[in-house]
Amino acid sequence: MNRKSLGIHLMNRLSYPQKFTLIGFIFAIPLTLVMYLLISEINSRVDFFPKEIYRNQYLRWLRQWREYIPKLQLLNYQPLNTNLSLPDTRADLEAKMDANFQSLVNTEIQLRNLLICIQSLLSFIKIGKTSNFATVSGV
Repeated sequence: MNRKSLGIHLMNRLSYPQKFTLIGFIFAIPLTLVMYLLISEINSRVDFFPKEIYRNQYLRWLRQWREYIPKLQLLNYQPLNTNLSLPDTRADLEAKMDANFQSLVNTEIQLRNLLICIQSLLSFIKIGKTSNFATVSGV
């Protein structure tokens, strides 16, 4: 007997209610699997949402710190352009960057156990912080 004849032999032996039950189970198994995968994906996204709030808190400080770099670049070119007048001096911008970096480190300490990828971001920032500000600003 080949496989095709085994299926036909099985279906010929079953009554109609048994056939409908068998076909129903065959269709229900993949549907159940898909529903399980959908529910587990929704739960993983729900578990991930609070971490997004903490990441946004961390990235807020990083974004503010990054906003000072173009201003520092403009200060580097100020002697070349006499029409350019910036309200901040180089020392003021460096002090603001240092204060913002310290806030970033404090936030990292608070959220250390909650976020996984902070160490790689912080090491990247520390590399830029330890180098000369003129080098970071692209001059």
